[in-house]
Amino acid sequence: MKKFILFGLIVSSCIFGADKKALTEIMTNET
Repeated sequence: MKKFILFGLIVSSCIFGADKKALTEIMTNET
């Protein structure tokens, strides 16, 4: 599970880039 979240975070970080903050919010919401 942790690896999946990390993988999603890295991929999304590359896609969104500056939207890392919003991404973290989404990840926290989904967790």
